[in-house]
Amino acid sequence: MRTRMILPAMALLMVTACSRSPETVSFAPSEDALYVTREGVITSAVIETYENEYYTEEELKASVEEALADFNRPAGSCTADEAPSREAAIFNSCSLADGTASLYIDFKNPAAYLEFMEAYPDEESSVQVKALDVTTVSDGITKGYLTGETFKTTSSSQKEVDASEVMKQSKLYVAAIEGPALIQTEGPIQYVSADVTVLGSTLIQTPETGMVYVVFK
Repeated sequence: MRTRMILPAMALLMVTACSRSPETVSFAPSEDALYVTREGVITSAVIETYENEYYTEEELKASVEEALADFNRPAGSCTADEAPSREAAIFNSCSLADGTASLYIDFKNPAAYLEFMEAYPDEESSVQVKALDVTTVSDGITKGYLTGETFKTTSSSQKEVDASEVMKQSKLYVAAIEGPALIQTEGPIQYVSADVTVLGSTLIQTPETGMVYVVFK
């Protein structure tokens, strides 16, 4: 197994299949990926293969939970008893089976995910997000998103759409992303900016460089 020091208490950060709400598909990536909800909750998924099991599932869970407790501890506190956890990152699940190790970690918002990855960078991962935000299209316009961009629909023909048309969709959500990542959205994707590769109704690949936008239900 490759050694990826994402957390000091473990040599791997990975993901298993995870069922979401009834109207959404399950999140079961076969490689490193992110899952993005309408509320901005981010699930980080990293997949690792291994030859020898260095942990049992129980040991892996304990190691991850201990590291997350340190991450969630408020700045300036030395012990968990000094202040309540901010719960920025929460253990979801993990497994070790058939040569694949997997783990879900949920982040309460994009800022928490970016903070975690700054603290525990993983240079070997195919997910290298430098900036990430999830909001409504209306709030996105206020933040300066979408303006001047060229969009395309996610249909097989991928028709080009002007940003002004996308900006009318106030009930939709927009994810603003900088950096390469395989990303699955909670709801069906309606529009993507020009450099985004559409892989499925809720799945896209972002490019190596530049800020891109994904508009979804």
